[in-house]
Formats: sequence, structure tokens, C-alpha cells
Amino acid sequence: MLKKLRSKLNKNPLANFFSSTKLAVIMIFLLIVIVIAGTLEQSSSGLYLAREKYFDSYLSFIGPIPFPGTLTILWIMTLNITLSFILRFNFTKKNIGLVLSHSGLILLLVSGFFHFYYSKESFIEIKEAESSSISKSYEKWQLEVKEFDENFKLITAQTIDLSKPENRTIKLSKNLNIFIEKIYTNAKVFHTPFAGTILKEFPIEKEYEKNIPALKLLLDQEELYLDGDENGFEKINKNNCNISLSLKREEYQLPFNVKLIDVSRELHPNSPIAKSYSSKVLFRDSDLEREAVISMNKPIRSGLFTLYQARYGVDLDGNEFTVLAVVKNLNYQLPYWATFLINFGLILHFIIAFLSYRKKVKN
Repeated sequence: MLKKLRSKLNKNPLANFFSSTKLAVIMIFLLIVIVIAGTLEQSSSGLYLAREKYFDSYLSFIGPIPFPGTLTILWIMTLNITLSFILRFNFTKKNIGLVLSHSGLILLLVSGFFHFYYSKESFIEIKEAESSSISKSYEKWQLEVKEFDENFKLITAQTIDLSKPENRTIKLSKNLNIFIEKIYTNAKVFHTPFAGTILKEFPIEKEYEKNIPALKLLLDQEELYLDGDENGFEKINKNNCNISLSLKREEYQLPFNVKLIDVSRELHPNSPIAKSYSSKVLFRDSDLEREAVISMNKPIRSGLFTLYQARYGVDLDGNEFTVLAVVKNLNYQLPYWATFLINFGLILHFIIAFLSYRKKVKN
């Protein structure tokens, strides 16, 4: 069966092109370029925007030059390795180490795609002595629309996902419609007594969780402005119907509670630049409690969730707070198994090659 498959694929020019060694070398070179460009971009645009531009995209631009994004490169590399594996490998005892190492490499790429498409990233921001079991999305915001009657009895409640274009028109009762005309990435709405309502845009922040979006809405041709600042909402009375609009981050309920005991920052000597951040936390998972320290190079794991130290800050009242990145990854064990297969296969191949060499020398 494998011979028939190889025979058919060898006659296919596309299969030969995508399994070529030259293509693999070109993809590795392009990957090196995109990693360097993305790393340099982080210093000016921040981690999230650099990742979105170079590492989470199919097409990137380095200056004015179009460039394949990391996802495109990795898909081509996965296809290249898989086809090379099928077309060129001899599945013999002598090559069992190489078979295992290449299988591990394919598994590593598959786990990367699985992580990209199915993992969920969010963050927890807590002050010292406070606790939370809810994390918030970095980039996903929701518009909550509630309708009340004349006696302020709830009629309907809707939660609109702003990332979906089809949700731009929101239908209400009494023939009322709300249309989302424009979404601002980072803006603030000001209500002034003389100039009326003013919306001011701000540059996009490097720490993406600092960006607060704003909306321009049309309620039967009446312009409304709403931002996602804390407690930001709009109350409207229209056609004897009371409408409440609120813009907030998408929230996720965690299966554990995190209490911040202490957060600390270590600076470089004679410099205001931070050397490291760390958070001492108390985990409450079901009936179990445990203390842990999360630092920049030392995340902790609880089930499918991994918590990383993301940021340290001080609010306007002088209270220290920490920002913990929360990653839910269904396949967190796959990279470990893939790495084990790669290393075990290489060691096994070296042993087999060494024993074969010894046998030749003796003969």
C-alpha cells in the first residue's frame, strides 16, 4: 500500500515540489527572517501587536514588502516534512531512530497548530490581598444590551460579540434598531456641558490589555458614543423603552481562585528598568489550598491552565497590582511527548549508527 502511494505521489509534480529539500531550506530561512522581524517589532509595538502581525498571520509586511506569515511557513513546513517522510524514508530497523525523530517533529508542528486554533488566552489583574476566579480576554469585547419597560422590568438582554461583522445590526423591540457604525481600538468618550459628546482616540498601547475600545452607535439615526472604561455605560429612553448599553471584556470563569499575597519588582542596579517581577499567590482549587510564586521565567500550572507573570503596576492610589496571563491549552502535554520522541529518536539513531560502524571496523 505504501509503495502504491509513493508511486502515485512521485508522478505528481506538486508532491515533488512540496517534498523537496530546497523548499525546506527556503522555509527555514524565511522563518528565521520572520522571527527576527517579529522580535525587533516587539520593542516598538509590544508583544501582542508584534505577535498578531508576524506570528499569528498568514501574510505579513516587512516594511512595504509582502512576506509569508509564520502560519503560512509552518503549514508549508508541515506538508514538506510529511511528504518527505512518506516519499523518501525507508522504514527499516536501521532508520527507526530517524523515523521516530521525524514523527516527533511532525507531532510538534501539529501541537503548535492545535495550540493556535484551540487555546484560549486571557488575564487576571488583582491587587494585593484581593482574589479572583474570573479572567478577562485581551482583545475580545462584548456589547451588553438590555431593554426595560416603563417600570424598569427587564424585557430582553443581549450580549453582542464585536469580533463578528454580522453582529453590527442589533434588533430591539418596538421596531428599534442599533447599528454599530465604527469600533475604535483605543479611545475615550467625554461628555462636556458646552461641546457635547467628544470622542478622543489614543495611540495603541504596547500592553494590549491597556487598550480600551469605544463605539459609535446609531439608534434610529441618533448618534451615540460608548467606551469600555470602568463602569462606562449609556442609558437611553426611546419609545417608552429604557435601554442600557455596556461595553466590557469577555470574561471566563476559572475552576480555581487566585489570591495575591504579595507582588514584587526587582530593578537592575542603578536603573529604573525592571529585572524581574514575581507574585506570591494563594491557590484555592476545590477544597485544596497551596501557595505558589509566579515569576517571569517560572509559570505555574493548574489542570489545563498555565499562569504566567505578565506585568507589574501601581494604581493612582499607590496600590500595587499584578497582571497574570492565563492560557488554557488542551494539548499542553503534546510538545513534551514530541520533544521526547525527537531526542529519543536521535539518540537511538546515533547508537545504531555507532554499533554499525563498530561492526564494520571489526570486520
